[in-house]
Amino acid sequence: MQDYESIESKGVNLWGKTQDAERWKIFRIGTAAHNVLMVDGQQQQVEGKASIVLARPGRTVIDTGEIYRGQLAQARRGVALQEDRSVVVQDEVKALGQAASVRWAMVTRADVTIDGTGAATLTQDGKRLAFRVVEPAGATVKIFPTDPPPGPIDARNPGTRMVGFEVAVAAGAAQRIVVQLVPGGAGKAPEVKALAAW
Repeated sequence: MQDYESIESKGVNLWGKTQDAERWKIFRIGTAAHNVLMVDGQQQQVEGKASIVLARPGRTVIDTGEIYRGQLAQARRGVALQEDRSVVVQDEVKALGQAASVRWAMVTRADVTIDGTGAATLTQDGKRLAFRVVEPAGATVKIFPTDPPPGPIDARNPGTRMVGFEVAVAAGAAQRIVVQLVPGGAGKAPEVKALAAW
């Protein structure tokens, strides 16, 4: 959280609630710094709602279509806790009539080592977490900088980085994005099913 005084003292109207409000340009407040999809570098739709469409022990699916209105034709996110203590985050999106660039990312204080095209290892305080892109095959994991932040009003984010990847989705095409987070780095690849079958 960034101290509100540090923002308001620079003349930013922090309380605007419209889509074009200045508050969404602040790195820590807007879409960019959160573990949500970011489509073509745009903010999520502030008036959109994400409804839970499935809630079972160990798994939940949310319809995120409204918060990507005008950016994607469809969007859903599922999160599942596996028996091996790993977590699977699965997004299913469909592009509109034009191609879209979809970024999946999360901020961390851990040290990140890229282990290949679709994998990384996060290490912090002697603990390890494997970050694996299960789908799409061939996704390139990279580190996005968080410090210095993008704007002059943003607070510094020392000791942080963002690990993730970008996916190009063709016009009108459906795309599944599946990430597995495995404590300790062990664990087997998950069986991938459509969210409708969860």
